Amino acid sequence: MSEYNIIGKRLPRVDGDVKVRGEAKYTDDMVLSEMLYGKILRSSHPHASILNINTSRAERLLGVKAVITGKNIPKIRSGLFEDQPELSDEYPLSTDKVRYIGDEIVAVAAIDEDIAEEAIELIEVDYEALEPIFDPIKAMEDNFPLVHKNPKNIAFEISQTFGDIKDGFQKAHYVREDTFHIPRTTHCAMEPHSSLAVIDPQNKLTIWSSTQIPFILRHELAKRLNFPQDDIRVIKPFVGGGFDGKGLIYSHEFCSVFLSLKTEKPVKITLTREEVFTMSRGKVPMDIELKLGLTKDGIITALQIEIIADNGAYNTMSLVPLMMAGIILTVPYTISNVGYKGLLVYTNNPPSGAQRGAGSPQVFFALESQLDIASEELGMDPVELRLLNASPTGYTTPGKFNINSCGLAQCLQKTKKKKYRIPQNQIRHNKYGSGIASGVWMGGGQKTAPNDSSNAMVKLEPNGMVSLFTGASDIGQGSDTILSQIVAEELGLNLKDIRIISGDTMMTPMDLATYASRVTFTAGNAVKAAAQDLKQKLLEFVSEVLETEKKNLAVKNGLIFITTDTQKGITFKDVVNLSLKEKGETICGMGNYAPRTDLFNLDPEQGKSTAAFSFGVQDALLHVDTETGQVKVKKMYSAHDVGFALNPMAVEGQMEGGVSGGLGQALFEEQILDNGQFLNPNFLNYQIPTALDMPNINTCIVETVEPNGPYGAKGIGESVQVPTIPSIYNGIYSATGVRLKQLPLKPDKVLESIQGKKKQ
Repeated sequence: MSEYNIIGKRLPRVDGDVKVRGEAKYTDDMVLSEMLYGKILRSSHPHASILNINTSRAERLLGVKAVITGKNIPKIRSGLFEDQPELSDEYPLSTDKVRYIGDEIVAVAAIDEDIAEEAIELIEVDYEALEPIFDPIKAMEDNFPLVHKNPKNIAFEISQTFGDIKDGFQKAHYVREDTFHIPRTTHCAMEPHSSLAVIDPQNKLTIWSSTQIPFILRHELAKRLNFPQDDIRVIKPFVGGGFDGKGLIYSHEFCSVFLSLKTEKPVKITLTREEVFTMSRGKVPMDIELKLGLTKDGIITALQIEIIADNGAYNTMSLVPLMMAGIILTVPYTISNVGYKGLLVYTNNPPSGAQRGAGSPQVFFALESQLDIASEELGMDPVELRLLNASPTGYTTPGKFNINSCGLAQCLQKTKKKKYRIPQNQIRHNKYGSGIASGVWMGGGQKTAPNDSSNAMVKLEPNGMVSLFTGASDIGQGSDTILSQIVAEELGLNLKDIRIISGDTMMTPMDLATYASRVTFTAGNAVKAAAQDLKQKLLEFVSEVLETEKKNLAVKNGLIFITTDTQKGITFKDVVNLSLKEKGETICGMGNYAPRTDLFNLDPEQGKSTAAFSFGVQDALLHVDTETGQVKVKKMYSAHDVGFALNPMAVEGQMEGGVSGGLGQALFEEQILDNGQFLNPNFLNYQIPTALDMPNINTCIVETVEPNGPYGAKGIGESVQVPTIPSIYNGIYSATGVRLKQLPLKPDKVLESIQGKKKQ
């Protein structure tokens, strides 16, 4: 869109310089005067009653300043679903029972980390071991022990039907049923979780935390401490990645606060990498049974899905992926008859939760795999089959989601045009293949709280620059840059003229959180409204100064001028001085935005819990070494509907990051548990993609213009990962003729399948 000067341009990040120079300060970089260091004692048992905790030796250790247990802190359970308190089942520190290896029991504060660690080792806990359960299917049987006091080990269940499932399958010419298994994976943010809390003499609390949810964290702390929210300040410094792993309230955040209250000194707790792997609520593992029906011509007539999900020991956000897993399947394709049943099961494994795409990567691995199988067995082109069923703009899904913009068909058409050709000169055991897959995720946020809104303020400074205050949290995805671009565009300034202050509950207006690809959409609309409000105030003031009507004025390059006489104008700097001199006023603009959506609750049939969707298609060209099972993705064509690309370079970065994340989950990533104990809780044994594993990525930005988004934009942070996984799966079949239904697609599994096929 050429009429724009700043948005739609390939501009570098506003925080790029400080990060490259190593000047960006993260929570663990911070050191305050007299600061203490905290550590947490975690359970070594997967399931046990706590009989006694003896902290006397730790308390006597020189340098230890405080020790707290579950008996020393308020007994208020945490939870993000306030209207469903029964879903809140976890305390900051365990009181009577531990439910997984890693469960928090005691926290200490000492003058340095070594002493704090030594104190942890001196604490004695007497346990009575209880029978653990690690298999969610067995956990539902009557004769197995209960993880909680619930009547059964089912934490949450959902069942819904749209249309007539029985009739849909009766009309089908082709019916297929398959079972898929998706393991537990983790977020792998480079920065470990960290929290620093300090209480001042006026009993005001400040906490710095590597969090995606500063305002929710403030709310939870106020509720637990019985503090007024105004007495709590949460500051989000630079954050080194989140991917939903920092989208919850964690024990270490509460413990740093409780220890600071007890010692009246600053207390910092930074988790080790092993702790992060254990407690950060990685992707919920799922066993998925999928039944698909199609006509002879390829029209989908019915879809039935049943999921058993491993919740782990506590409820966190696992129910959101479970709920979304069913209803998100109704979005990209026009399927009238859909049945869904989901069970979230307690086990004594570490708690699971949400990870980038929250349920969508799991179910689209299953659906897109089945569609590929169906297209072959029906003798159809896989792109044409998807085009035949693709949802159009204006479609309302059976779950009552309104699709206001949909570029899936365009993405499919571009992919078909650019589809990779499989090399013909294949050498012996190197077999090439190409696989495509579609996917979708939210592009306008997910309404999980009544106050799901974003607010912004822009202020004209004495030097003519503009300060933007936003509660939106940049966690590495680049939202500070996008929001600054919006202000610069509206006010006719350059990006360097905008200073952004974000993620500080005292300094900035409220923004709910960073998750569900909502920041560009929700905060972007709020920031745009605030900039427009400031602009109108500027024009009103200058119209009086220049004695002309407001409609005769324009704004550009920090100058407000009369359109018929560009020599007659006034600079932003002069406006500030005149306003202060004549009226004593600082000129500010305010804006807010709340998506026109329903609260995401336990009845998905109410729908409309997101304002927009982002769609995409991936085509993976890969080769498989049939002697080793090694898979190497050589190229990836990535076509994605982003609405309007506010910064194409940033969009491409998100697309490349999504490919990396999907590649890892397809081929490498899996948290391996043995009787509840992680065997690979580090980057040495938990394999993630490196630069050497990345394919050559050909990005294709499809712009559809979302009517509710700022300038037509919508979110892109999570959707790219969704089709990446099944595109690789389908590519492996293209190369070898074998299909695997369990992730990750590691060499030993691929090789075993190839050898099994040869024996047939």
